[in-house]
Amino acid sequence: MIILRKAPLFPALVLFFLLLPGCGSDEKIPVRENVNNVAADEVEIVPNGSPDASEIFPEGPDPFIDSIMSSMTLFEKVSHMMFPALQPGVRTKDWLENRHFQNYKPGGFVLFGSSMRKTAEMIREMQAISKIPLMFAEDFERGVAMRINGSKTYPYNMALGAAGSPQLVYEMGKRIAADSKILGVHWNLSPVADVNNNPGNPIINVRSFSESPELAGELSLMMVRGLQAGGMLSSLKHFPGHGNTTIDSHSDLAVIHGSKKEFLETEIKPFKVAIDGGAYTVMVGHLGVDAYNTSDTAATLSHNIISGLLRNELGFKGIVNTDAMSMKAISKYYKPGVAAVLTVKAGTDVIMASPEPLEGINAIVTAIKRGEITEERIDRSVRKILQAKRWAGVFEPLSPLSAVDKLFKEKEIDEISKDLAIRSITLLKTDDSIFPLDKKKKYFHLILRDGRDFPNIKRFKEELNKRNSRIETYDLPPNPDKDDLNIYEEKIANYNEVIVSVYLQVRQSSGRINLTKDAAGLINALKKKGKKVIVLAHSHPYILMDIPNVDVFVTNYGAELSGEMALAAAVFGENNISGKLPVSLPGTPYKFGTGIDLLKERGKTLGLQGIYDQIDELVMSGIRDSVFPGAAIVVIKDGKLFYENSYGRFTYDSGSAEVKLNSLFDIASLTKVTATTFAVMKLYEEGRISLDSPVAQYMPEFKDKPTVTVRSILLHNSGLPASKIYYKLGLQGQQIIDDICNTPLEYKTGSKTVYSDLGMIILGKVVERVTGEDFDDHLRRVLWAPAGMSMTRFNPDDANIPFCVPTEIDDYWRFRLVQGTVHDENCTLLGGISGHAGIFSTVQDVGKFMLMLLNGGLAGGEQLIKPATIATFLKRGGGKSSRALGWDTNFEHKGLGGKKFPVYSFGHTGFTGTSIWADPVSKFALILFTNRVHPTRDKEGMKAFRLRYHEALASLLLHK
Repeated sequence: MIILRKAPLFPALVLFFLLLPGCGSDEKIPVRENVNNVAADEVEIVPNGSPDASEIFPEGPDPFIDSIMSSMTLFEKVSHMMFPALQPGVRTKDWLENRHFQNYKPGGFVLFGSSMRKTAEMIREMQAISKIPLMFAEDFERGVAMRINGSKTYPYNMALGAAGSPQLVYEMGKRIAADSKILGVHWNLSPVADVNNNPGNPIINVRSFSESPELAGELSLMMVRGLQAGGMLSSLKHFPGHGNTTIDSHSDLAVIHGSKKEFLETEIKPFKVAIDGGAYTVMVGHLGVDAYNTSDTAATLSHNIISGLLRNELGFKGIVNTDAMSMKAISKYYKPGVAAVLTVKAGTDVIMASPEPLEGINAIVTAIKRGEITEERIDRSVRKILQAKRWAGVFEPLSPLSAVDKLFKEKEIDEISKDLAIRSITLLKTDDSIFPLDKKKKYFHLILRDGRDFPNIKRFKEELNKRNSRIETYDLPPNPDKDDLNIYEEKIANYNEVIVSVYLQVRQSSGRINLTKDAAGLINALKKKGKKVIVLAHSHPYILMDIPNVDVFVTNYGAELSGEMALAAAVFGENNISGKLPVSLPGTPYKFGTGIDLLKERGKTLGLQGIYDQIDELVMSGIRDSVFPGAAIVVIKDGKLFYENSYGRFTYDSGSAEVKLNSLFDIASLTKVTATTFAVMKLYEEGRISLDSPVAQYMPEFKDKPTVTVRSILLHNSGLPASKIYYKLGLQGQQIIDDICNTPLEYKTGSKTVYSDLGMIILGKVVERVTGEDFDDHLRRVLWAPAGMSMTRFNPDDANIPFCVPTEIDDYWRFRLVQGTVHDENCTLLGGISGHAGIFSTVQDVGKFMLMLLNGGLAGGEQLIKPATIATFLKRGGGKSSRALGWDTNFEHKGLGGKKFPVYSFGHTGFTGTSIWADPVSKFALILFTNRVHPTRDKEGMKAFRLRYHEALASLLLHK
């Protein structure tokens, strides 16, 4: 069931009237007595976040862990702190057994590369021969695909910083955790919490979220929480910060310069945010720190940094693991045994990728016997490792290999990756006369790259040519000779507009990341020749510093697949471009937060700013009149996104969060049409539900109501009552379903129209019975994922609650501000998932839903629902009722479409202040999200505001 969090009591509001819990009505009913037959804090609580670190690493007696440790020798305990490097498929099982298990028994392995199947098979082979289950760790910073080709892939961290969607970063972490655990990998050596405040950094770059410590901290924490919510260990790296360095620690010791104040306020801040937020593990990097007088000592070997700064100053209680000890910052200066002893003395728990693990183990054991290290010190580390293994499920059976094979067959890009990539695309320079690109115009496409390992170049070219077959591409070799350059010069002579794709990649131990002088010179020469130059940076954005005079500059921050697909669509204007720079480009006007919103920029060019201003003023008038504290809107015209904006704050408090386009609203009864009605449409189209069949055909419990059909529930003329106040009746969960099934009809089916929550609750259950799936799982499969509605959900996780717009200050049942839990009381008692209410979504996600409906059921090139099915459900049912199947209409111009929308227009409202209204012929739609019930549902004005808003925008835009 849904989480119901206890909170301090808010001062009671004096409510003379309370509104009906049915989410679609603004009508008042008499005041409800404050009777709590079901107390809010008695509803079953199911936590949906990860436990606090103190729960994972308890210091008191722990029988399960203590029994394992009591069976281990000193040598075995030290061995358990070792995690050697291993590449699956390169070594045989016999070699591994002879190399490791006959000489010592490691606690786990750090994996590098190979295929999905080989990785999974090797993990299972190793587990079979290990006395204590092994923990496998791997660098999955941007998904399993970072190490294993063909797996799901996600954008680079810097792209995530540009996307402005922390909620999606959290979801990305959960998805990575799920995929990794199917393989048998329980520890993701991620996220990179480094602040990239040095443009010349050769190893961090786009692996960092941002130059902003605040943004890097926020996104690091969201990734940590996502991974941990998925039951996977994360590892904040590279403590104490690798961003402000010019040396790659794979090659040598990198040093962080600057004062202690600068160091703590910049490099350390993201780590502190994530540690305070509950991170379980931290990876220490091979970094010297001027501010702590350790410029000649790697942090991995420094007691001042690990035990002093990390443990004592920051209060970190979890696992400390090293970066790979084979890196030259360590191996160049220390023998494996010496390095192992020093890092344990410094405070490390897990030693990763030592070049000689056995040598390190023997050296540590010798140091213990000499009294340099106590056995109690070793016990503390081993205890935490075992506790982490237990929490992560390492002691539980692994998924079968059939699950691994199924994972391999899944698409490389899921809706989370796609949405993040689309949101991340950043436009820094534009020329409206040449951008977006024309699908019928001739272009020359030059590819410049710093190596041959860019597997997605072919796919990007295909995506461009799929949209415009007149694009000629020339892929210039990384080190072109004279003949290559001559061919290039001959080709560009016939083109006025040149697209330049620049591919650069962070390369271990290369010491470089930027454009070569020759490559920059080639681009700058195009301008001198009078060409229009459109640069696509499939890399970091810093390259604009070397080519400042290009006409258009757009970046996806790296050539992973979802970013390539999103960039190809964006340059033709198929998706809005709205990413914001998460870093600054020194010596240019392009600072942190810069980025052109293509939709608004094109609107200005087309002379639409005056209309935008009128829309904004109208919404702001609602805020000034205290109809609602915050709002977000989407306007669709001619079947395309026309305008979107957000306004106000979460509450009337001037210090509360600003509403954004990706803020999550409780959409209340919009659940009925955007979820339940769609699900029934799909099943009707598939022949699995008949509109005129009795509900009892799908739910035998309804046998006493043979006249109630699926159609009658959708038309709200079934005879069922409008609603019941179930918390007063002392019912919840299945008890509510049983009660509805046993409730007598209030009127003859079809004789009149009574808007009923109860009927839609039952339809949600019908969908579950027919599909055999939970309602939310079914919606995710048939609608949310294929339509790209990546933020839509029931029951937001703890990590998403700060992004949920609050609804009411409840003074009658929950006695708190309702934020992140469903406002509708009956839905709460049904576990937060129901056919009548419960969905949290963004105005942009519901905009995608409406674009799909208005464009004949198409979304992302996939036919989700047939046009004929849509037409069937949007047709008014007849008689004097305005109701269509699920939807309402503007019958006789008496609906919320008013006098300006046609009578066949359709829509719906949500009690919390949300609404949709659309003209299916003109493909025009208005989506309005507000939290009008804040601070109380006993407010006037929303109905009048909606009507005024709809009529004003229809006058401005409809049929024009």
